[in-house]
Amino acid sequence: MKYRPSRLFVASMSFLLGAGAVWGWAWKRASDAPGYVQAQHGFLASLGNWDIGYRMPMPEDRVRLREPVDQQMRQLETEFPALGVEMHPVPDEQNGYLQMHLLGGGGRFPGFPGDADFRDYLANSEPWDANAARQQFSRNAELVGRVERIAALKHRSSAAMPPDFNGFISQTAARYASTILLMKARLAAEGGDEAMCLRYVELTGNLANHFHDVETPNILGEAVRIMLDLEVQRYAFQYLLPALGKEADLVKWKAALARYRYTPADFADVVRGEYVTSSRFFLLPSILDDRNPDQPNDAATLARVYASTYEAAVNRLRTVTCCEWATEPVTSKPEGFASLSGKSREFGGLVVWNAAGGPCKAQYLRAIRVLSLHQAAIDLLALEKQGIPAATGPVTGVTRDPVENEPFIYDAYRRTLAARESGIDGLHADPVRLPW
Repeated sequence: MKYRPSRLFVASMSFLLGAGAVWGWAWKRASDAPGYVQAQHGFLASLGNWDIGYRMPMPEDRVRLREPVDQQMRQLETEFPALGVEMHPVPDEQNGYLQMHLLGGGGRFPGFPGDADFRDYLANSEPWDANAARQQFSRNAELVGRVERIAALKHRSSAAMPPDFNGFISQTAARYASTILLMKARLAAEGGDEAMCLRYVELTGNLANHFHDVETPNILGEAVRIMLDLEVQRYAFQYLLPALGKEADLVKWKAALARYRYTPADFADVVRGEYVTSSRFFLLPSILDDRNPDQPNDAATLARVYASTYEAAVNRLRTVTCCEWATEPVTSKPEGFASLSGKSREFGGLVVWNAAGGPCKAQYLRAIRVLSLHQAAIDLLALEKQGIPAATGPVTGVTRDPVENEPFIYDAYRRTLAARESGIDGLHADPVRLPW
């Protein structure tokens, strides 16, 4: 039976995947806000006070409106059960999500601790100098140790976050922390210590999972996870495996680089978490606030359209395959949009409804392709170890491209593995060069 997505699902996914574009724009917009705005009010305030024309909820607004927001969330989750989330609090000192939030300076001062010289070194560490890296890590041993402890935490939860939490964690802290871990992996690889190298690779992957394996992962957090996961793959093939050489334990490397889950069903958890995050921290505090001069008179209808759109997407993502999802058509508005008041349509457009295309979907599918491409490359290396070299052309007996269910293409002369060129925008993946 040929797959035919429902119109509601098509509209829902267009609505939700546009969130990636708008929240990505929002993150950059907030980062560009004047320093005093960021320092005094945090991410959403930076966005709201920077000239978009609407007043964003401040931390004190969220505290004041907590009870009506909680009540509205409970009502909507009763009506739309797929959006319900069961929270599992974790002690603060064991909570990787909270500790990453604190490492990044909290909601009001996002960034990364330590002195400016160390941050500048991490951002500009090429050309590589192993002795310089050791010296930097020695001088900043306390901070490096803190990063390693956070990366090693096995539990994480988005429950009971502090009042300054605005739904998002600094990607700056994640980027610097992962750079530290991968550079230590490189030192270990160049020293011939494969076990220590793999440990740091796994710590980096676990750090990335802090952004996903919580009750309410969201689109910006997922973008950070993708960034870290793909950097691990690049770093392993460009620096770590070449340093270790052909004696590297490919079974362990395949496991270390395959520990990340990327499926439409996993993305459904992100969509559900995005609903909770955006509703609790932005939408509901704004439309339920009687002090807000922009409060729409059909706030309850707006909230229901918002929730129903997310629920339709969550339900369908739990059953769709990568191939089906990749070919989904895009429409511009969810069902129910036309019935909203002009003010609610403006408000909805500010959040996500006027975003173009599906950049987050493309980013997610591209991650699936790139991760699978590296898995196939390790498969090729393993076959070569068994005396079974591959010829130029489509490769069989190795991991396939799950996005289009096609074999990857090997170039024996260049020693590269590539995906077929796709007719789907945003899915291009650079060829992977084998490490030896």
